[in-house]
Amino acid sequence: MMAALLLVNTVPILKTVTFEQLRFSFRIIPVHTITLTPLFSAYLYLFLAAGLTARLFRLNRQQVVKVIHAGFRKGWRASLSMALFGAMGQIIAYSGYSDNFLNLDQTLHIPYLLSEGLKQYTGSFYPVFVPVLGWVGTFLTGYGVASLMLFGQLQIQAAGLLGVSPAWL
Repeated sequence: MMAALLLVNTVPILKTVTFEQLRFSFRIIPVHTITLTPLFSAYLYLFLAAGLTARLFRLNRQQVVKVIHAGFRKGWRASLSMALFGAMGQIIAYSGYSDNFLNLDQTLHIPYLLSEGLKQYTGSFYPVFVPVLGWVGTFLTGYGVASLMLFGQLQIQAAGLLGVSPAWL
C-alpha cells in the first residue's frame, strides 16, 4: 500500500494519470462538485491491502466475515459520530444559500460570520489563533478530521479575508 501511494504521489506520469485523467465528477447541487479520484485515494489501496492480507494469511470467507463483523461491532459509534459531524460541517458550509443554491447571502453564511468576527477581534494575529481553533474543534468533536469538517470552510473564508493562502493557513 505504501509503495503504491508513494508511486502515485511522486512519479509525475502516474500522478497525472491517477489524479487528473482517471477522475470522475458529478454534482448533486449546483454549487458543489463531487470529484472522485479512486486510484489516487488511499481508501482503494487500504481495501486492496486488506484483501491481500486475507489472501496471504489464507483466511477463509467465514474468518473474513468474522473480522469485518467484529470491526463493525466495535466501530459503529465512531463511524456514526464521524457521519454526524460531517453532516454538521456540510450544513455549516452551505448555510446562507438560497433554495436553489445559486445565490449566497453572506449575512446568513455561518463561516463568513465567524471568520468576520474572528478577523475583527484578532486582526492580523488570526493565524496565531488557528491552532487554538483546531484544538477546540478536536476537543468538541473528539476527532481531528471532524474538526476539519466543521471548521474547514471557516478557515478558507478567514484566509480570503486576511489575504493569505488557505492552504498555509
